[in-house]
Amino acid sequence: GECSEELESPSDDMPVNTGTEESPVKLAIDGHSIEKSPPTPTPPDRNLFQSSLSEINSCIGLHTKRLNQLVGRNGHASLISEASSRKKSILGQREDLKKETDRTKAELEEKIKAIEDIRSQMKHMEPELHWKNMERLDKEIKTFEERYNSKLNNREEKIVVAELDKLKRNKKRLEKYNILMAERRDVEVDISVLKLKRDADFTQQRNLRKDQMTEAKTQFELKEEARRVRHELSQLIEERRTVVSGYETDRVEYAQWVTKNRKAALKASSSFPATFPSAHKNNADFVDVEELEPFYEQKRDCRLLIAYLERFEKEQSGHVHEENGANGCTVTSVGAESADEFPEAFKHLAVQPIRKKKQHKKMREKQPLSHGIDIYKLFGQLEIDPPKYPNEVATSLEKVRAQLAFHESQTVQMDWDEEQYGLGAHGGAGTIARSMSTVDSAFDHSETMSMSSGRFALSPIVLSRRDSKRHSRADEGLGSATSPMSPLNVSPL
Repeated sequence: GECSEELESPSDDMPVNTGTEESPVKLAIDGHSIEKSPPTPTPPDRNLFQSSLSEINSCIGLHTKRLNQLVGRNGHASLISEASSRKKSILGQREDLKKETDRTKAELEEKIKAIEDIRSQMKHMEPELHWKNMERLDKEIKTFEERYNSKLNNREEKIVVAELDKLKRNKKRLEKYNILMAERRDVEVDISVLKLKRDADFTQQRNLRKDQMTEAKTQFELKEEARRVRHELSQLIEERRTVVSGYETDRVEYAQWVTKNRKAALKASSSFPATFPSAHKNNADFVDVEELEPFYEQKRDCRLLIAYLERFEKEQSGHVHEENGANGCTVTSVGAESADEFPEAFKHLAVQPIRKKKQHKKMREKQPLSHGIDIYKLFGQLEIDPPKYPNEVATSLEKVRAQLAFHESQTVQMDWDEEQYGLGAHGGAGTIARSMSTVDSAFDHSETMSMSSGRFALSPIVLSRRDSKRHSRADEGLGSATSPMSPLNVSPL
């Protein structure tokens, strides 16, 4: 029928819930009261949580790697220290060059003083030099000597002798003047060389100063980048803590709701036979709480493969299996008080003969192996090559164990060193169970985790649905011949 007008204007008979607890709400439809149960809470989205956590871990891994390069951790050379070392090296070169330039300047000053002394001596000698050309002076002296050897009277002879003495004195001064002139030229050459060296030193000093300023700027930028990356890393860690704590809270609340309401659902469906769909109607609304564990599918597949490969290793090593699991035992005697009420035949148990031990034959190392289709699917999901020969089982087992350890490390408590990167308040903050991982170990594989989580979220393996005891059933299935997890089958050569 159609809803009456009582729905638009509530009647006095309709109960109103004023408490905080959720209780069934009664609605009046066509004169009949119907109880409306509170809405069923939705389980937290594990795949969305894993993808979000993978993205955050990927960013944290990149920031951690960059920060390790900047500050120098985990085998990385510190870029800041390298820039500081280059700056110190340039500063040392500048100091050595400055000392060399000071020596050049001192030597240049000495040469300048020497050339000034030579110039003063030459300037003092120039007024007395009537002849500055030695060749012309020699010709003039020779001319006067020829005149002196000719026939001259006393007056002419005195004039020639005086002129010869004057020319010879000029020659002596000219010889000294020429020596000073040669020294002056040498000093001028030395001064020009020293000036060129000084200018080159000044140019090199300017270049070194520019390089030093560049390295100082680079060091400052690297320090600023380290501070920025450190701040972003602290924000990412806080975001990760918030995401994980939110998921953990939702998971705990949903688990509590399931525990509280599953008993009522089982009680409501107990009146129906087990073969009726109504008996399973209410149970279908509940999601297994264990499946909400982070990276549940990956861990499950790893554990199944580890159990599968470990069982094969035991058989390969010639492990001895007994049919009954224990030898025959004998009870020799019992106390008087306990044996009074039993017949004499019960005092000693019958001794059973020990059955023969069954030992598996070792397989040859080059004997090819065959696996079930489910095993190949599990190896494909983990992106690990299945063992083709018995000697490859140990390697595959180590790879699977490494993946299991990696997925388990994503949900362990984070161990953040307060003095590791100088995060201050973020170091040693409150711990979150099953949430954080160490920065140096887990975050280096964040990209692998991101790919794995996306792969498992999009294309999970279609397996039979197990109840809460699925792990025990899987372990029991390892020994059965019909189970997909049965021991390895060996194909004939």
